[in-house]
Amino acid sequence: RFDVAMLAAYDSDATGSDPEQSDDSASASSSSGEQLHTAICSCDSCEKLSTRFEVKHLKVVGGSFTCSLCATKFPKKADALPHMRLKHQDELVAFKQERSPDLFVKRPKPKAKAPAKRKEPGWLTMEERALKAARIASQVAIHTIPDDGVEDRVAAAQRAAFLDKHVLPVSTTECKCTLCYTDFGSRDRVHEHVATVHREEWTREQDLWERFIRTSFVEHAAAVQCNICMMFFASGPDFVRHIGLEVVILRKDKHLTAFTDKMAKWQSEEDEECCGDGMSANGSSLETIQKMQRAQQVAKAAEAAVLQQKQESSSEEEDVVPGKAVMITQF
Repeated sequence: RFDVAMLAAYDSDATGSDPEQSDDSASASSSSGEQLHTAICSCDSCEKLSTRFEVKHLKVVGGSFTCSLCATKFPKKADALPHMRLKHQDELVAFKQERSPDLFVKRPKPKAKAPAKRKEPGWLTMEERALKAARIASQVAIHTIPDDGVEDRVAAAQRAAFLDKHVLPVSTTECKCTLCYTDFGSRDRVHEHVATVHREEWTREQDLWERFIRTSFVEHAAAVQCNICMMFFASGPDFVRHIGLEVVILRKDKHLTAFTDKMAKWQSEEDEECCGDGMSANGSSLETIQKMQRAQQVAKAAEAAVLQQKQESSSEEEDVVPGKAVMITQF
């Protein structure tokens, strides 16, 4: 390929034209925005056509290269190629038009496209969704729930449910803690044990409850909307009391199902001991693993006791001296 500026300079020197005028015309053609497929065009299509034109009209005669159009001879091929492109521009352009007429068809300029607006589910833009929500909020009723001890009732009910959930009745006189499988004589003793020993599990459950609240509402300009029942509330505390009543106190099916589904999903994601379905990597459940660990601890303690007894017996045998009377203290 040839440099366009080099060919333009060669053309100006050969024809005696003004270089500044050629520069002005080139800048004018480039500023017009149209691709002119002239003899010195360097696009891919024109390069291929120019090569075909040179191969067709450049002959090798007697060790020199001869132009078949004007019989001009050149000692080197590199000298003949600029001649073919610059001295026979009309023939080259006619050759291009004959072989690829589509290059010279003027096409309308594409119109600038407007920037695409961001779409959200429902084929509405963010602005349209905000306007729609504001319009709906102005037309529907906005609920308020007075703070007459609702939050305290919800907290007490959550704690009682947490304590009862981890009590496993074995018999009329025996209960177990489902978190550590410790035996107790009554349900109240299990409650005290869970409240004092397993505070970390209680904190974790409260964190999941707050996460459920944060992911269950949409805040608008004039109201807070519940994602589950689509009701509007005057403020965030009103919505929190609404969720507490529906899930913990009244246990409505719609809200309770959404809460249990999300809790099961999040607990499985955060569980580091299991694979997400209550089973370990080798197929054993969490309860089985805990029982195996306790059995291993008991076995280790028994081995330590046997080893200590052997050491004591060996030390007593070392104290015995042959020929010396020893008092028997075993009976």
